[in-house]
Amino acid sequence: MSSHHLKYVLMTAARNEEAFLEQTIRSVVAQKALPAKWIVVSDGSTDQTDEIVGKYAAQHDWIQLLRAPEHGQHEFAAKVDCLRAAWEKLRPLQFDSIGNLDADITFEADYMSFLLEKLAGEPGLGVVGTRFTENARQVYDYKFMNEEHVSGGVQIFRRACFEEVGGYIPMRSGGEDWAAVTSARMKGWRTRSYAEKLFVHHRPMGSNSQERWSVHWRRGERDYLTGGHPLWQLSRSAYQTSKKPYIVGGLFLLFGFAWAFLRRMERPVPEELMHFHRSEQMARLRRLLPLASKRVLPDLPQRSTSIPLGCRGLESTSQTVRTEEANFSATMAASDWALVTGAGGFIGVKVVESLLKRGWKKIRCLVRPSSDTASLKLLLEQYPAAQVQIISGNLLSREHCAAATRDARIVFHLVTGRGKSFPGCYQNSVVTTRNLLDALVAERAVVRLVNVSTFAVHSNMNLKPGGMLDESCEIEPNLEERYDAYVYAKLKQDELVADYHRQHGLPCVTVRPGIVFGRGKKTIPGAVGIDTFGFFLHLGGGNRLPLTYVDNCADAIVLAGLVKGVEGQIFNVVDDDLPTSRSFLRQYKQEVRNFRSVAVPYSMFYLFCHLWERYAKTSQGQLPPVFNRRACAFMWKRHRFSNQKLKDKLGWKPAIPMADALQRYFAYQRHGVSLA
Repeated sequence: MSSHHLKYVLMTAARNEEAFLEQTIRSVVAQKALPAKWIVVSDGSTDQTDEIVGKYAAQHDWIQLLRAPEHGQHEFAAKVDCLRAAWEKLRPLQFDSIGNLDADITFEADYMSFLLEKLAGEPGLGVVGTRFTENARQVYDYKFMNEEHVSGGVQIFRRACFEEVGGYIPMRSGGEDWAAVTSARMKGWRTRSYAEKLFVHHRPMGSNSQERWSVHWRRGERDYLTGGHPLWQLSRSAYQTSKKPYIVGGLFLLFGFAWAFLRRMERPVPEELMHFHRSEQMARLRRLLPLASKRVLPDLPQRSTSIPLGCRGLESTSQTVRTEEANFSATMAASDWALVTGAGGFIGVKVVESLLKRGWKKIRCLVRPSSDTASLKLLLEQYPAAQVQIISGNLLSREHCAAATRDARIVFHLVTGRGKSFPGCYQNSVVTTRNLLDALVAERAVVRLVNVSTFAVHSNMNLKPGGMLDESCEIEPNLEERYDAYVYAKLKQDELVADYHRQHGLPCVTVRPGIVFGRGKKTIPGAVGIDTFGFFLHLGGGNRLPLTYVDNCADAIVLAGLVKGVEGQIFNVVDDDLPTSRSFLRQYKQEVRNFRSVAVPYSMFYLFCHLWERYAKTSQGQLPPVFNRRACAFMWKRHRFSNQKLKDKLGWKPAIPMADALQRYFAYQRHGVSLA
């Protein structure tokens, strides 16, 4: 989805803003991408604020003025009331994102389109903004305010994110914008402040109703009220002494925090948000003070979670793993901890079994709280001597990631997001992977991470029929046209893992299985055909199917974690003696059940997908392009497949021949039992 398809609305709370409000309005009016609606709430203004807004509202029907009555509340709490009033007016409208603007800022004409483009490009992004200047200088030192911090002057939320965090909460000393953005991260959304653009904040922060000398005191109070960690506050105050006003600013920042602590001022933020905030601060402090040991910067107290391990706060930072080159290729002992994420899944159980068969003694199995662990527990009964932990947790939680990765030397990452929802797939594939990678970076113990991806991230649009589709082939370059949430999320996951390998030295290997089949899957592979229209369309014809039996696939994944010298490599996994789609369907009908199917030539269905695509575009998305040429080509264009790299570098070979694998699969389809 491009930025042109994202519809957005804006809201602004303004109190006596005549000095700068007109400049702000002019900036919005000049945008290349205009909002569908902008509601400006005048918070009992007594100057010309209402008249200025009214003048522009008469010229632009998408600008609306609301007036709040005079009140005696503190201005920060009143600001939230104004924003809530605007939200109630905006809620019934159709839009994709909602922005909150201060009334004293300006920005360039392509500012909004830039931020919308970022939201369109990454469905997992919940809040975006940019850095800003005051008096021609940047206010924040981003060593302390990192790229995940989105300043309150301009915050653009994805609507789903805004609704999930519940909008803004009233806070007497301010910080409602901070609470909303931090809550978004706590709930698994990414937040990002970009350096490529800037907005200008014309009124220095804290100057609205406070004497300049008391600004730092108030900020210290607010740091306490938002749940800041004392060690972080001490470090921040020490750093602030080197900035204007020298010495005094840092002291007042610390004294304000201490004063609020001594008075036991009531914190308005939920305990869960405060704990998450502190975990982020401690992770950043470890990055800023790399020589500090974990004894100096202690772990946060353990909270009650479903993981019976100690937890440590983590945050998405650029901390570098300085592991010796020798460690990357070190031989691991079977007594080292191995972590398997998604261990209760279709492939995950087999990965655990493959490790146990190889004599691995200590395995930590991370499963979702909703997972059915019966198969995993049944497997473990066969290996009573092994020390295996089944941990219920969620990789969207940084605490769970920290607990799961503790002391892990090798990690097999199988957790993935499936379904048709782009945000859902992104969150459960990319956000979870980012949290896991950050935990591994902080732990500094891992020798190998095996990232389990998918064959489907490849594109064969430029590959001639009958050509070889292997690791050297192109990765899908046009995700918008491919319109596949799962492929989008897995490709972004692969990119993230590759970035951590390059930037942090994290030793990673990526495995891309083809179509994994076996006990536990009751459906006919989509590469054979589909039954979307109420009857089965056989689309695969005489194509070879890129199948891999689940046991063989699991062995390849485990070898990718154990064989030395393959860091940074990518391996596609397909078995030997691949059947054709036609022979697979014929055997299925003979051994499982017979049904009517209609064979459709590839060229005919490709034309159908092309027409569907065109209508999807002309209807402006009313009919989503679920059938498109890129997906059609990947699924049903005739190709050859290779596992030679897997054999040469990992020494892998299918333990279960294809003929036996098919017999086991069809037996399960027929009776619900496996021949294994």
